[in-house]
Amino acid sequence: MNRRLLLAFALVALLLAGCYETEVQVKLLPNGQALVIHTVSMPAAAFNMRLSAVGAAPPQAEKELAQLAEQDVALVGKQMELIDLSYQTTNDRVRLVRRYLFADREHAARFLDLLGLTFKIADSCSAVAATASADRLDLQKLTRLGRFFEKTDNGQQAEGKIKSTSSFTFRVTLPDYPDPGTPPGRKEGRTTSWMVNEENFDQPFKVAVSAKKKKIAPLPLGRSAPPAGAAIDAVLASLPTDGADDFTRRMGGRMIPIVHVRVGKDLRADLSLLWASDEISRDAADYFRRLEALLYPELNVNYYEWIEVLNFDDQRTVAEGYRTREPLSSKQHKQLGGAISISKKDGKENVAFDLPKLYQTKSPANGPADRVVAMLVVTFSDGQTVHAPVTVGGMGGVANFTAGAK
Repeated sequence: MNRRLLLAFALVALLLAGCYETEVQVKLLPNGQALVIHTVSMPAAAFNMRLSAVGAAPPQAEKELAQLAEQDVALVGKQMELIDLSYQTTNDRVRLVRRYLFADREHAARFLDLLGLTFKIADSCSAVAATASADRLDLQKLTRLGRFFEKTDNGQQAEGKIKSTSSFTFRVTLPDYPDPGTPPGRKEGRTTSWMVNEENFDQPFKVAVSAKKKKIAPLPLGRSAPPAGAAIDAVLASLPTDGADDFTRRMGGRMIPIVHVRVGKDLRADLSLLWASDEISRDAADYFRRLEALLYPELNVNYYEWIEVLNFDDQRTVAEGYRTREPLSSKQHKQLGGAISISKKDGKENVAFDLPKLYQTKSPANGPADRVVAMLVVTFSDGQTVHAPVTVGGMGGVANFTAGAK
């Protein structure tokens, strides 16, 4: 009986070996940076058999995969940053997600070259175009799993003994909506995607997408007509329930908003509205972002999705949310209603936050006066970055930041 079970498990592992679903998404940000999300999904049974074969336990595998990601960062250069790595086992599958932020698009192309892809960007004053190509797709390069990669024997596939179900999906998100004449590909908002099954990996791969740049006059959270209730219900129904459930379960006052203001030499304000995604989980963060974009349609026009790593007292925090597509002029940030004021005092840049009068009544629900409810971050034009928490007791006051102050 034990021998039969062993043979059954071996057969399952053999049938599932090499069944990798790989996805690479490249988000070209309006400020010239790029975000690459590299996802590899595989059957848990086959992956665990592979770990046993190489003598590695799951914690060791996760550690080695993180080291492989850091090695890629070292190969590409300091302009590449590993935002985070997620290693999860759900629904009998192992899902590995690596997110990288690049200071420029050229270094993003260098990383894609490690995956066997040639990525090119043509950027002008009026349009942006992206192309990705390869003579053939190499599954081992695409997954970048190191010694944990296992591919089914090609001879067995050729004889029809084993059918591989591996696939590769490539997504490009442009700063603006793709042109109507873009070659075939699945389109969702600013994202265009293409999928290739492994049986076509030996064929040349080439995709392209372009978009015309639109002139905008950013208004911070400007007024717009709210969508109808039926439209909200329809979109909410289409969102993954895992993210909604996780978001609801984790809220409970734990999600701390983060406001990051980058000050230019001309006192323009580059504003980021963020939350700590490592505090509420990635699924919940994605749900929250899509919910906000629905309720505040101007976010899609005046802001773009943004992610950054912040260090609060030597604690690394991954923050996600939105960033203004163009810095706000002094006239525009006055339209915030005095919530943020930027000026020069004695020749030094000063940022003042007028905190709303919340938690003014004494109530057990407010928590103690020192409970942190938000985080303020300011980066001055000389590169100095300062931050300070906002507490229940500090609401209703003014938080001041001055360049050069300790």
